[in-house]
Amino acid sequence: MASTQTDHSTTKAVLCTHCGDPCNEIDIQYNEGHFCCEGCKTVYILINEKGLEGYYSIEDLPGISFKNRRQKAYDFLDDDAIIAALVDVKMDQISKLTFTIPSIHCSSCIWLLENLHQLDEGVMASRVNFLKKKVSIQYDHNQISLRQLVELLNSIGYDPDLSLINLEKPEDTGYDKKLLYKIGVAAFCFGNIMLLSFPDYLGIVDTFFHRFVSVFMLALSIPVLLYSGNDYLISAWKSLKIKQLSIDVPVALGMLTLFLRSAYEIISSTGAGYMDSFTGFVFFLLVGKWFQNYTHESLSFDRNYKSYFPISSWIRQGEDWIVRTIDKINPKDEILIKNHEIIPCDGILMEGQGRIDYSFVTGESDLVRVDTGEKVFAGGKQNGSSLVIQVSKKIDQSYLTELWNNSIFEKNEESHASALINGISKYFTITIVGIALVTLAFWYYADPTKAFNAFTAVLIIACPCVLALSIPFLYGNAVRILGHLGIYMKNVNVLEKLQDVDFIIFDKTGTVTDNARRKVEWNGEPLSFKQKQLIKSLSLHSSHPLSQTISSFLDVPHVDVIGYEEKEGQGLIGKISETVIRLGSSEFILGTPSSSSQQEVVVEINRKVIGHFTFRNELRSGVETVMSQLREAFTLHLLSGDND
Repeated sequence: MASTQTDHSTTKAVLCTHCGDPCNEIDIQYNEGHFCCEGCKTVYILINEKGLEGYYSIEDLPGISFKNRRQKAYDFLDDDAIIAALVDVKMDQISKLTFTIPSIHCSSCIWLLENLHQLDEGVMASRVNFLKKKVSIQYDHNQISLRQLVELLNSIGYDPDLSLINLEKPEDTGYDKKLLYKIGVAAFCFGNIMLLSFPDYLGIVDTFFHRFVSVFMLALSIPVLLYSGNDYLISAWKSLKIKQLSIDVPVALGMLTLFLRSAYEIISSTGAGYMDSFTGFVFFLLVGKWFQNYTHESLSFDRNYKSYFPISSWIRQGEDWIVRTIDKINPKDEILIKNHEIIPCDGILMEGQGRIDYSFVTGESDLVRVDTGEKVFAGGKQNGSSLVIQVSKKIDQSYLTELWNNSIFEKNEESHASALINGISKYFTITIVGIALVTLAFWYYADPTKAFNAFTAVLIIACPCVLALSIPFLYGNAVRILGHLGIYMKNVNVLEKLQDVDFIIFDKTGTVTDNARRKVEWNGEPLSFKQKQLIKSLSLHSSHPLSQTISSFLDVPHVDVIGYEEKEGQGLIGKISETVIRLGSSEFILGTPSSSSQQEVVVEINRKVIGHFTFRNELRSGVETVMSQLREAFTLHLLSGDND
């Protein structure tokens, strides 16, 4: 028994003119362009025929790859209930809606999506929000239906993210209007006080004018204190009520001292006060808070399980099948699950052979065999022939929902960073008040006329405004930078909690390992050139990842296959000349399941089994370096459900 093995890697070759993928196995040429698949060529022709060839001049190779893409069915979008849920505004002729399109990635994407009206006259206008990967479309529903609009987007590689969560009209998660109003009031008052203070800055003194302007500045400062800055005052008061000294206490103390001293000077005509500094301080505090909120909203990644489920499913009604939205599926309903569709509810398998991928629930991608009469769970993806499932629980009562909503994921413990800041602020406040009192006592005996000014000066100058301003900008900017690096934080609290991490658990499959890089091993007699040709030619026709891996592994030219047939989730059958070849699982070829923990593809030529391929995922590039660096500061563990 001979054994050969190699590391599967992609051979660099001519790049696809549309998407930039290598044209390793198939090089389709059209108008001096090279394409990795018919899908990319079709989109290229469509874009050029519509006069949108500028799409390719904005970015290099901007397109979305169509290789191994499965045709999606959008017939459920003809359902009136689903249309009503997705469309934001519908008038006599015009409909408006917003889609999330995850594949938006560059300026060419924006350009093409904002020129949809040139691809179909039914589209009236479209605008892209790049940060949120959303496109807002206005279209004439008398010329193009919702289904046709989605099929148009699908045909050019920009599939909308249509899931159960789309049935719920989300609350307005835009900017905090109350905060914007407070910033507006503070900015208006701050700007006007600065203008009115120019005579003082320039040394121009007019007693009557100065008196009038000072009173007017005091009046402008009152709404800044009572409205714009009231959050800090209320937070400080609540902290004092429970006998704690949070960071808002010294901030509020500094605000009040600055305002009251300035008000005293203006009312007593002993000075001009510092209302420009007071209003500016409150304004910049609020801007820092707004920046933090804006960054989080721009890079929000707060998704839930509903983002994973489809909008609708096929329900048996007598002898027919009808489309019904997932939220209206009830126990005892029978639903139809086709190949590569998600199971939306827990239930019992009534018809078909289940080969279910529960990786979304368990993290393991190995297919689970389910026979008639056995339970199936929401979140699994069927790989094979269609299934009929009798629902036992509604979606919001499924095992996956219970797991997602488990209280273990909702711990609200205070982070060390917050505890440290609050701890410091406690001693900071006590220390500053102590220093201010000592200063007051000293100057009361040394020079009573300076005692009040010295006391308030300490409270104003020692206000931790730098800390209060820096924290929102620091965390907001950190979330923004991490987002651009592809690391999404649910909110800034997660960023704080990262400082407390000392124990890291890695999931193996797809996290530490790279599913796109597989180590392939042939177990059997050495393959002849002709046998390699037969295997490569058959596997080349399948989009299954293992078939694609075998095709790339065998470095020989391919030949034409006749009578090709693919058994979903089982294997391939084909005829080349007078030779019949089958590739597939041990159960498909031999009739018995494999006892190996590794993935296998058995090869049979003219009813004779000649060996099998085994596969093992490789580590991601750079994992060893990352692990060695993390090991110095953290305790590391690996979570896996297999022996590989």
